[in-house]
Amino acid sequence: MMRLDRHFIRSIDLGSVISDNFGVDVVWSPHVYSSWVLNFMEHSVYLGLGLVPEIGPLLAVSWSIGMQAITNPDAFEAENVLHLSADVLQAIVGTAIGANLNVPKGFKSGGAVKAF
Repeated sequence: MMRLDRHFIRSIDLGSVISDNFGVDVVWSPHVYSSWVLNFMEHSVYLGLGLVPEIGPLLAVSWSIGMQAITNPDAFEAENVLHLSADVLQAIVGTAIGANLNVPKGFKSGGAVKAF
């Protein structure tokens, strides 16, 4: 059995090959962050929790408020839509800042959900 050595393929810059063959300048654009997947998952869980019988609406609102606290703790603290006391609000924001380390960088949610 003959083994092919394909290391030469990795050294070819496709941008320069396309530029030379077609007479156009090909430049690789930098990656632009998109939070589409995180938004999709957040809204899918929100919708799924809303379908739970009897307690679903409460779970859905709690999920939305919790996600807003995790993704944007400063806005959550400033808006204080639940009218929480300062101690409880500080505990929630402190926990949310720790959980925020698991959220992809660049994702910033909108304002808090108006539950009332």
